[in-house]
Amino acid sequence: SKEGDRLRRVLGEETRTERKRRRKDEARKRREEEEETAQGLLDTYKDGGKISFDEFKILLNRDMLSEDKKESADDDLVKADISTEESVVTSEVSEEE
Repeated sequence: SKEGDRLRRVLGEETRTERKRRRKDEARKRREEEEETAQGLLDTYKDGGKISFDEFKILLNRDMLSEDKKESADDDLVKADISTEESVVTSEVSEEE
């Protein structure tokens, strides 16, 4: 209400409108920082650098990977799964001997 806003100004507190504006500005700034971080991760990934799985998920969620990179990444994940399965099978075979 106008009376409440007037009292808040007198007391030095922020009004509802000021609070909404501040939160909107904070959200915009946070999105911009996340976008800059994601772009840096993408540059690192494209240059052949290592990124963590969580960082890779950020790129996937933002749809920042081209189709050929996605296929390459899928191949890498499949190879990792196969090598893990092979090591399990190898260890089971060696235990039986």
